[in-house]
Amino acid sequence: MSSSLTSLLLVLPVLLPLVSSLLIFSCGKHHRLANNLLPLFALLHLVVAVALVVQVEQLGPVSVNLGNWPAPFAISFIADRLSSILVLTTSLVALLVMITARHDLADQPNYLLHLVGMNVLVAGVCGAFMTGDLFNLYVWFEVILIGSFVLMTLDSDRNRIEGATKYVALNLVSTLVFLLAIGLLYGATGALNLADLHTRASELPVEYRLLIASLFMFGFAIKAAVFPLYSWLPASYHLLPGATAALFAALPTKVGIYAMLRFFSLVMPLPETGLQPVLAWLAALTMLVGVAGALAQPDVRRKMSFLIIASIGYLVMGIAIFTPLSITGTIFYLVHAMVLKALLLLVAARMNSLYGHDDFENMGGLAKAQPLLAVCFLIAIFSMAGFPPFSGFWGKFILVRAGIEAGYGALVGVALLVGLLTLFALLRIWTRAFWRTAEGDGPDTDIDWNYDGPILVLTLISLALGLYMVPLYEWAAGANLLNPTDYVDALLGASR
Repeated sequence: MSSSLTSLLLVLPVLLPLVSSLLIFSCGKHHRLANNLLPLFALLHLVVAVALVVQVEQLGPVSVNLGNWPAPFAISFIADRLSSILVLTTSLVALLVMITARHDLADQPNYLLHLVGMNVLVAGVCGAFMTGDLFNLYVWFEVILIGSFVLMTLDSDRNRIEGATKYVALNLVSTLVFLLAIGLLYGATGALNLADLHTRASELPVEYRLLIASLFMFGFAIKAAVFPLYSWLPASYHLLPGATAALFAALPTKVGIYAMLRFFSLVMPLPETGLQPVLAWLAALTMLVGVAGALAQPDVRRKMSFLIIASIGYLVMGIAIFTPLSITGTIFYLVHAMVLKALLLLVAARMNSLYGHDDFENMGGLAKAQPLLAVCFLIAIFSMAGFPPFSGFWGKFILVRAGIEAGYGALVGVALLVGLLTLFALLRIWTRAFWRTAEGDGPDTDIDWNYDGPILVLTLISLALGLYMVPLYEWAAGANLLNPTDYVDALLGASR
């Protein structure tokens, strides 16, 4: 493949959603045209993401410098094993969620703006995964924030405005801290390029590294909804329309985890900052708070919002342990979490479409009326709880094994306990909404492929990740985040 085509592959994951959003916005009242453009561009985005993964498999990390500037001064995009697999997962989730969105959001007065916001969000996420310098990571964080705020406030009531305010307020704090950290790091090193910082940051005094690393950790922790900076998530996610909530569940917090992974492996290795014990404590508390909140909720989507927080705890756990095996487990679990969270929130959207509310205590009969939905949800429960041979089991197994080998017995114990409590939290929905006999006529028995089709595909993907886990495990292990020589060479233009 030519270098120009490789460069195009690196830009298209960001460019295509932006072009899609512009075309959809220009459709005006022609909703049918917008409905055709939406999956077309999402499918094209998926094809590009697959081609990018193939390119990385063949050549290793690949990069492009925009504007004819040399590295490390150029605006750079780079794809390695980590970023390419996350772009692919983002594309797949976005395609399936947008299929549902065409039906789920169709009655919204500003329907087309919802679709525009979703595309802007996807563009921001892909840009964050592939950017090669810290300042542009900040830029893509802001694109994500803009898209998120638009989606949260469109056609909203007072409760959604309140949730959006909390979301934006905390994320603005994160932005300010992140900018402060970038400024301090640039002032001390004269660099923003991630590969350039890999060398220069190691020369900083220990005290200065601790200060800057702490600021970055604080900023990333808000983006990822890590304890105690998670309150914006359960205050906002459950109020969103079903398809929008599914996209949010899969993407924005995972960008915070990605940034944490990349920064603390490439720029300032976590053990050298002195923050490793702190991050281990935060991982345990995030898991516990997330599952405790989920157990207390009678609302389907609010319960699942807290379970997103619990899953973030597992990802932070893998980073905190900081061994090759734990980083591999983090990447594996990250892909699993993106797929499964989208699946769970689409199930919640389908339940809401059947009953008109999210209170599972006042539901019933779904197992009989909607057997396909019931099977998919049951598989999601077992995967989320970590039952073999589902993908959640393999992700947790790798993390638990890494924790035991590294001497993090207490953290492993918390992870196992949270897995058990997660099962109880989700089985409560199953026993009330699915297994219990419905009162009256019960829910609709017809299959709605606008919801059930994407739910089925995501379930099959989750099953495939569990039953055929070796390819993803080998891909994650080959990312070599703790030995980033190939990444640095590619970003500085030494190899490609």
